[in-house]
Amino acid sequence: MITPTGLSLLGHPSSLPNLKCVCAGGEAVPTSLKDLWSPFVTFMNAYGPTECSIATHFVHLDVNATISIGPVIPNVNCYVLDSNQQPVPISSVGEVYLGGIGVVNGYINLQDETSARFMADPFAGTGTMFRTGDLGRLLPDGNFEILGRQDSQVKLKGYRIELDEVAEAMMQHPA
Repeated sequence: MITPTGLSLLGHPSSLPNLKCVCAGGEAVPTSLKDLWSPFVTFMNAYGPTECSIATHFVHLDVNATISIGPVIPNVNCYVLDSNQQPVPISSVGEVYLGGIGVVNGYINLQDETSARFMADPFAGTGTMFRTGDLGRLLPDGNFEILGRQDSQVKLKGYRIELDEVAEAMMQHPA
């Protein structure tokens, strides 16, 4: 697996004739990158936060494919919910929540953050559901599309970084 940013640094795919498959993940895949690579390799897109055992969605994207993260993999539940944590209609935008056996129990020594992001899964009747912070929608064909974030969180090497907190700390600096 490689991020789209990393993949873009490898140059033209024709320079890697022995490469047969590429799996992009960790960032949104630009259409231009998919269009460049998919004629040369089997081009896969994966999605899934660290809190859910890395990959929850996986899809093959050919030249003609619309960018999506695909359907959920087995044993994963994916919900697109409104601000009241109720399902939105197909093709409507909401926040992505994930459930299933791969969801962790919470963050170590971060009870407030755990309480805000992890909850009982009311749709499965058992297990934990994780609030991703990603905005997305379920498409009529059963694939999911990620449209962005509702906050300013990024991840670096698996660590959550709140960009608003970084900006606030920088503003407090005397320089």
